Amino acid sequence: MVDFKKLVPKKTGERSADPLVLFRGLDRKTSHISLREPQKEALRALHQRRGEHDHVVKMPTGTGKSAVGLLYLLSHMAETGRPVVYLCPTVQLVEQVIAEAARLGIDARTYPGGERWPDQRCVAGEAIIVCTYDKLFNAKTTFDRPELLITPAAIVLDDSHSGVEEIRNAFTLRCASPDPYNALLSVLEPLGRSYSSTTWDDIRAGRPDAVMEIPTGRGGGSSMKCAAP
Repeated sequence: MVDFKKLVPKKTGERSADPLVLFRGLDRKTSHISLREPQKEALRALHQRRGEHDHVVKMPTGTGKSAVGLLYLLSHMAETGRPVVYLCPTVQLVEQVIAEAARLGIDARTYPGGERWPDQRCVAGEAIIVCTYDKLFNAKTTFDRPELLITPAAIVLDDSHSGVEEIRNAFTLRCASPDPYNALLSVLEPLGRSYSSTTWDDIRAGRPDAVMEIPTGRGGGSSMKCAAP
């Protein structure tokens, strides 16, 4: 009898999710980049806490934060096979991250403004998406289109203090005249007053420090913030 098991290719081991192990397997023949000790320390800490969320990594300028972020995303992409995203506040920084990825031997692709579709390798979880904050965070984000629906396995927010302002601006409605502002307050009056009548009175009085997060009742704990002009 024929032993068909001999004809079946042996399964290879699962790809490691350890970013330092992945780094050693990258093709860096042209750049010969090696990791510095602060980078290794950051990657070890991130890997040990990979089951947790919302990590903050603080490293001095010039110590290789971009490489740490890229390797962190590579590890999540290797583990899940899902898309991952590296966010930058400017197009110039996007280009720098793409160049750093090339030096490391990591496949990363830009997802520029005005482009409806990311590279197919990015969608398949085989290359890192690199784009600006406003590409992801806007009222009509292409990530949330029904025919695309990209839910990243991990996101790196580079230069996050600038990114927070980008995100806040993207979801802030500023009224140039009192008419639309007063009309909006009238619509929100029942919700705002029932949630916190004191704060709502402060907003109505125009106090600049008065801010309220109002539940919209659209499910999932959705809310919006309302502030005095």
